[in-house]
Amino acid sequence: MRIRETTRFPHPVLSPYTDDYEQGSIELEFDRVVDVPAEGSVELSGIFTLDCKGLKDLLASGKAVSGLMVTGRDTYYDEWHPAQPGKYDLTIRNGRLRGAVYVQAMVVAAMDLILPESGLAQGFSGYALNIRSGSPLAVSEEHQLEIGFDKLVAMESIFSLIPRESLPGSEFMVNTDAETIEIHAGKELFADIQRIRGTVARDILLSGLYVPVLMEALDVMRQGSFADNRWHRILRAKCNSLGYIVEEGTDNLVHIAQRLLKSPYGLLGKVLENNE
Repeated sequence: MRIRETTRFPHPVLSPYTDDYEQGSIELEFDRVVDVPAEGSVELSGIFTLDCKGLKDLLASGKAVSGLMVTGRDTYYDEWHPAQPGKYDLTIRNGRLRGAVYVQAMVVAAMDLILPESGLAQGFSGYALNIRSGSPLAVSEEHQLEIGFDKLVAMESIFSLIPRESLPGSEFMVNTDAETIEIHAGKELFADIQRIRGTVARDILLSGLYVPVLMEALDVMRQGSFADNRWHRILRAKCNSLGYIVEEGTDNLVHIAQRLLKSPYGLLGKVLENNE
């Protein structure tokens, strides 16, 4: 079960998303993430840190348990992996993870209990400290990983250039309702693009054509449309691998498009130099 930043509980929870504790922290760090798509295995290792005396005492007494919650949206994987605070090593095999994967460290009540007041913010008492078995007591920041081959697919493979005589000669349109991002180009523009492909001037295409096309595709992505299409799946994987989560409210599409295309405007100088 994923616990999002906006999730709230009727009892105190130690988390970077809440102000329920004046003192204490829970953190999950990765030292190593090894994704072997050909074998279908993922290896995770790092440090799980819990700084809260009251919760540590609950773990020591067996009244609470700790571990990593791993959720894979594409494969419907949603599993709890027991882990004590400190160094952890986790391997998940048999292709059970693919696409966007979410990992959080948690401390969970193993039985009905009364939460220790150590470190709590003022205002919590009485009923709010009566915790039911299975309730989360501490939740780290959620980390998103991208697992599988999709992030390695060549960017060029998600675009298709299609001539369209009904368009004015130098104009183009974008269609995202297909397995690839279709660039419909007028007759003259299509011929020009075909002519400069394979020359140094092809770098102009990245900035002049593919940046605006990619921005339109990213806009469609943040609306959640065509999520099952191949281009959407690959583009999402590439965005995730760069640390960008494209969703409703994402507003830096120009920057994301440039990062995906490896800063194409820096190539314009090379084109000019070759033409001097």
